[in-house]
Amino acid sequence: MNDCCPSVLAEPLAEGQAQDLATVFAALADGAAHSGEQLAAEQTVSRSAIWKAAAQLRALGTELEAVRNRGYRLTHPGDLLDAAKIRGQLPRAVRERLSAMEIVWSIPSTNTELLGRPFPRAGTGEVLLAEYQTAGKGRRGRTWLAPPGGAICLSVSWTFPAVSQDLGALGLVIGVCALRALQVVTYRRWSHASRSRARRTARRRRCKRTD
Repeated sequence: MNDCCPSVLAEPLAEGQAQDLATVFAALADGAAHSGEQLAAEQTVSRSAIWKAAAQLRALGTELEAVRNRGYRLTHPGDLLDAAKIRGQLPRAVRERLSAMEIVWSIPSTNTELLGRPFPRAGTGEVLLAEYQTAGKGRRGRTWLAPPGGAICLSVSWTFPAVSQDLGALGLVIGVCALRALQVVTYRRWSHASRSRARRTARRRRCKRTD
């Protein structure tokens, strides 16, 4: 098992601190600007606590803007990890082989966590994802930066019925599969954006003809 994202080594977050950061990060994930007053009211905390959370997110590598008279906004917003949505996109045969899928906001290492758990039964796997890691494991002891929401922090624990002689090539195969999956997702998003632009252009043209 390997953490499938690079991560910077950092001090583990306290439980309460991680929860505060997760809540603020989730509120900003839509890419819109949210005032400190609004965020404080939603979380029933002080504006000072929101300011500290924003500063901590920046310290972790999150690109967070402070928009004057509007509030905080993520420079690169995105969808939060959602186990139900991910499962829904998997083929039925794959879902049936997953004994568990868990998502956490912050963890020292998804790899270390799964290694400390009982292995799944033969022919099945367990998946653990995180928005942020404080001690993710890279290849050859390297340290890498993986800000909250900025990478795929993923480990899979899988039990093989028998060990294949070609098991050493498994990492390369997984890398190729991940690349193909990302290409499909990127194409779908690009195609959706292109259709949306085409519809907006068509509406503008119809409005001009009507005028």
